[in-house]
Amino acid sequence: MNIINTHLNKNPDLAERNACEGRNGRVAVLIDGENISPSYATMILGKASEYGTVITQYVYGDYSRSMMDRWDLLCPEYLLERRHCRALVAGKNASDHYLVIDAMKMIFSGQYGTIVIASSDSDYTELACEIRRAGMIVIGMGEAKSSQVFRKAFDEFVVLNTEPAAEPAESYGKDRGQLSGIIGETYDQLADGQGWCLVSHIGVVLHTRIEDFDCRRYESDTLSDLLQSLGYEIGMRARGSGKACMVRRNSEAVFTQQKSCA
Repeated sequence: MNIINTHLNKNPDLAERNACEGRNGRVAVLIDGENISPSYATMILGKASEYGTVITQYVYGDYSRSMMDRWDLLCPEYLLERRHCRALVAGKNASDHYLVIDAMKMIFSGQYGTIVIASSDSDYTELACEIRRAGMIVIGMGEAKSSQVFRKAFDEFVVLNTEPAAEPAESYGKDRGQLSGIIGETYDQLADGQGWCLVSHIGVVLHTRIEDFDCRRYESDTLSDLLQSLGYEIGMRARGSGKACMVRRNSEAVFTQQKSCA
């Protein structure tokens, strides 16, 4: 059984509607990187996968600015495509314009059933309404500060948590044991013939199987850091026409997992 699909049916009505409209449940994720923190990457992609098959993942921003550095590092890890938005006028944000243009192209392409917009910026309100008028599903993801008018423009709006939920100190070891088990199970089922597995695939499973999953709860800034802390090897590997961030179990990880199961 493919465990990536086992726990992704939290929104069966929208997922079924997407699949039944002749687009094979295809999903596009559009992230305003200048408005949304990269700490939400796993949460956004994990939630987006509940609505169908994510085939497009764009992060918009001016990558010449330091504020986009963390997104720049995460793009290979999560197979995100950078959409560099150079501001032609100083002090003006160009990412929203690029995002709107791409969304309109997707509407007219007829290739997508669902578009996910990750932003707390109410300037996207009319875009969300336009996507719905086109008969598509539109999902919003943003912080709690997002206005009610903006939220109501979407078929569903997901509030992204500002901070990971606090955990009692005594439960940390138990949670880490559960985490290690899920990662090991996922890896065993998805690793290729050379023992490599996409980091992003493991991230999707962790988000869907552990409520409010956040790498920071396990004292790691990114999923790659978390996997390395558990003894896994991280590397950039050729995939398709490019490269992807992948993970492989090494001897230390095997020993750790066997010890935890004893």
